[in-house]
Amino acid sequence: MQISWTDFKTFITDRGVSYHETQDGTSLVIEAFDGPIHRVCRLSEDTDDHTDYVDNYQSSANTSLSNEDGLPITAPTFEDVQGLITVWQGRLYTANSNSTNIFDELVTTQIKIRGGWYELLDSNATVGDYVEFAIVDKDDVLGLFSTYGLTVGQDVLEVKKFVRKEYVNPSMQGRQDFESSSASTVMAGLYMRVIYENTGNNNVQFKVTEKFYEV
Repeated sequence: MQISWTDFKTFITDRGVSYHETQDGTSLVIEAFDGPIHRVCRLSEDTDDHTDYVDNYQSSANTSLSNEDGLPITAPTFEDVQGLITVWQGRLYTANSNSTNIFDELVTTQIKIRGGWYELLDSNATVGDYVEFAIVDKDDVLGLFSTYGLTVGQDVLEVKKFVRKEYVNPSMQGRQDFESSSASTVMAGLYMRVIYENTGNNNVQFKVTEKFYEV
């Protein structure tokens, strides 16, 4: 939508958005976005509005947004993580038959976990088997054991469960992905917990790959 220079100034000031200029003949075209909202202002040379823009606003046009650390603000995709280190960590497990199998992996440095996947490596899974993934505190890293009456060495505090009773398809080939639109911070000293509930009479081999950023 094209608006007046007065309204455009109000728009960029109230919303704190960046703006961009292009030259179109003897006019300057100024554009700004706030999500799906698009505003355009056209300023002709030798006008008071044009002079006001050049004197007070032009120096801030066409600049890249930066965060408080001076890093450019980019789209939060998994591949573009604003300088963080992307890690895919794979692990191989064997789930014993007719039992609940728990696999805990210590987080040694703070990470931001985004998701992951699992894949069956044999044909031994049974309808009724399921997998779960959670973050747990076994050593009172968060200092909450006393609050809940838990004892280190005996109890486990489940901090967050990302995957609940994902029933496996025994005939499935390839991996099953889980990915969030955002990343969750996991402190060093916590554990990533994988659970495989094996309801069959045979051991099941499977692999899990976590996708996370090292902070």
